Amino acid sequence: ARSAMTYDRTETLQYWVAFALAVFFPCCTFTYANACTDLSTKLGGQQRGIFMSLVCSWCCSCCVILQDANSLDAITGANVTVDEKGCFGVSGGDGNDPRE
Repeated sequence: ARSAMTYDRTETLQYWVAFALAVFFPCCTFTYANACTDLSTKLGGQQRGIFMSLVCSWCCSCCVILQDANSLDAITGANVTVDEKGCFGVSGGDGNDPRE
């Protein structure tokens, strides 16, 4: 779900399309998003080549999702919080849209 949100916020893929693709074809989805779109540059990074994107997506897809999510949070100023019950929440964020 987190990768789908990142893709949606950066206009890489629509949320439900990205969610379904990530559930059924995760490595293909992450490789496509990081190598064949401008996702990385929108998040302040450099475009990855297809081979490096495939290796990262296959070997550590959790790392790929987390890197993209952290970059999006940093750009928008959002902070993930955990309360005393262990529930996650989001605070802050100035509403800047990385698509602009």
